[in-house]
Amino acid sequence: GALRECGPNLECLPASPWQDPEPPAFIRVDVEESTITILSPPSRRGETTQILGMESGGDHIVLTGIEAGRGWSMVIAISDGNMTLSATDDGVAFIGRGKCIDAGLLEP
Repeated sequence: GALRECGPNLECLPASPWQDPEPPAFIRVDVEESTITILSPPSRRGETTQILGMESGGDHIVLTGIEAGRGWSMVIAISDGNMTLSATDDGVAFIGRGKCIDAGLLEP
């Protein structure tokens, strides 16, 4: 899913490259360790952020945190892995969508 930038006029456009010239393409969400780790692009591999809040209810897990002065939240649907991420700053919001898979499925 593409990252979108939404301004105060509520118009959402593709995120400006200057906001993050190399946005994460793949991340690892580790709920046991309360961390999110960037896996790709290679130049950012290993960067982490702390998950500060975690709630689950029904078919969803909601994660929250703060990174670089922005508040963020991520909602993951347990049944199908659909993920929505939002990050907000003063007067601007970023919204992205993606898909989560169980890391155990990647093991040989």
